Amino acid sequence: MGGVTRRNGYGTRSDEHSYEWMVDNILTWSQRFDKHAFDFTFLVNAEKLQIQQSFQENENFGPNENLSWHGLQYGANPSINNNDRVRTGDALMARMNYNYDERYLFTLSWRRDGFSAFGQNNPRGFFPSAAFAWRLSQERFFDVAWINDLKMRVSWGVNGNRDVPGYAALSNLARNAYFDGSNVVVGLTNSSMANPNLKWEGTEAYNIGFDLTAFDSRLTATIDAYKGTTYDLLLDRRLPRIIGYESVTTNLGELSNRGINATVQGQIIKKENLNWRSSFVFSLNRNRIDRLWGDMMEEEVNGQLVQREVPDYANGYFPGEALDRIWDYRIQGIWQVEEAEAAAQYGLRPGEYRVEDVNADGAYRQFDDKQFIGWHQPRYTLGWRNDFSFWKYFDANIFIRADLGHMGSRDDFNHSSSNIYDRANTLDIPYWTPENRSNTHPRLNVNYRLFEGGINMYESRSFLRLQDVAIGYRLPKEVLDKVSMNNLRFFLSARNLLTLTKWTGWDPESQNSPMPRIFTLGFNASF
Repeated sequence: MGGVTRRNGYGTRSDEHSYEWMVDNILTWSQRFDKHAFDFTFLVNAEKLQIQQSFQENENFGPNENLSWHGLQYGANPSINNNDRVRTGDALMARMNYNYDERYLFTLSWRRDGFSAFGQNNPRGFFPSAAFAWRLSQERFFDVAWINDLKMRVSWGVNGNRDVPGYAALSNLARNAYFDGSNVVVGLTNSSMANPNLKWEGTEAYNIGFDLTAFDSRLTATIDAYKGTTYDLLLDRRLPRIIGYESVTTNLGELSNRGINATVQGQIIKKENLNWRSSFVFSLNRNRIDRLWGDMMEEEVNGQLVQREVPDYANGYFPGEALDRIWDYRIQGIWQVEEAEAAAQYGLRPGEYRVEDVNADGAYRQFDDKQFIGWHQPRYTLGWRNDFSFWKYFDANIFIRADLGHMGSRDDFNHSSSNIYDRANTLDIPYWTPENRSNTHPRLNVNYRLFEGGINMYESRSFLRLQDVAIGYRLPKEVLDKVSMNNLRFFLSARNLLTLTKWTGWDPESQNSPMPRIFTLGFNASF
């Protein structure tokens, strides 16, 4: 594809050509011997992506612009840029499934994946996995009348991640132009540091789960607990400028994840004129940075020197804490008029933020006074869906969901100045004054420079939302037969009807934009 623009003495031309192909060769074999069942799968894969791009521009054409891009060279300031990117990959896979009498199920698999973006010393990664399932309800000793099916599952495996630019392991070139007084001199420089040892990011995970069907299949439940460790994370590490490079793509650190996912579905009521099905979903995830760069420091704890890993303050990564941990000042309110003397000790005035001074030294310094105050991502996620059918031709559904336990910053609490642009629509914020006091919204012209590293006001983003409600009516069959229709259903639905939250901004989920209520009236028909 390509595009041309030429107007007012300025013209550009851009072209892009790309192609991608992938070939999978799969061989399968399966066989059953009495109670023993085997299934084998073998895969050979190859892929390639190539993108060719060119860009040309010029300005101040003569004698005119009628030649379009054919005359881009007839200008005063030509520029050209070409780029050709190639990315390839390959894979080998073998998998075996074994089933004995529908009671014992085994799966073993092995993969070898290659990717051109990794260093020449580690072009390929190896990813094995194994899983076992035991259907306890098929055993002779199992005699629980109300349970129809009960299965236990255990699995282990290693997955890989290759999300890096195509030439991340190489030392790339960049154009370096300068004016020597009479001519423009163009040279080349290394824009990135090579890493021949760059390799796959890996995640080793364990999972244990149960599947239950009970009460004549009116109740089903699935529960999974997992733990995973991601190692050799693909990161861009910043480097000291004296080295000559700003950063290098490398494998560093270790991140652990653990959590629970549960789903319960049930037929609550099943009668002639009323049918009610309900499902509930619950999940939680906890992650922790186990290792980062490997740089250690000493600090005094209870009179003893202990070693701990140096955090990455620039990116907000703290070994031993979650990726989404909030590290900031804990705001305790607003200095009031009666506290003017205490506020002056910090160089502040009534109406400005009152922050916890952890070490009580009379100043707000980020490495001494910032602390862990919450999490950016939900700690718990819930969903509850209910489906009804009643009076033979009516149906309805209700879906309620909740995200709980996380926080977000409210930038609109701050007042950097008292200026308001002409004809601008701004939030009506009740800023602090001696006559209109607040413990959340500060005064105009807050002196933020006294808070080393900046300051943010946080609120809970937890919410309970009535997300979807719908009701429908389906015409009886005898009526449809008269008009030669198979189905005709009228419905009314609503989305985001109600949200319960302490968040005072637009919406706790979208944070910076409103969540509209949507009402839909319609029908579905088939002939």
